[in-house]
Amino acid sequence: MSRARLSSERLEDMIAFVTRGWIFTDEKYPELKGKNHQERRIWCLRHILEHQMKALGNLAAVVEACEHGGNLQEPRVKELTAKMLRNTLRISELMTMSADELLAELMR
Repeated sequence: MSRARLSSERLEDMIAFVTRGWIFTDEKYPELKGKNHQERRIWCLRHILEHQMKALGNLAAVVEACEHGGNLQEPRVKELTAKMLRNTLRISELMTMSADELLAELMR
């Protein structure tokens, strides 16, 4: 797929959508109180990564069940794929990575 077919505007909208729904505040996350900017970013990154690891673990469980004769739970795989994308988009915003930067990395 060419870069021209990937819309950085659409990706920017997706990043903004995810960020609006996942705001890190001291009230919602008391562990952030008293942390400086860098400490907050590291804490938030770790928190997002914990969600990513949880999604990956759930995906591994789905696949393992298939290895033991179970059926592939496609709706669950799709749900987990969306969660992993959400986590990735939130990380990109946290790292102030623009949609253009993200697309450039994808196309490398």
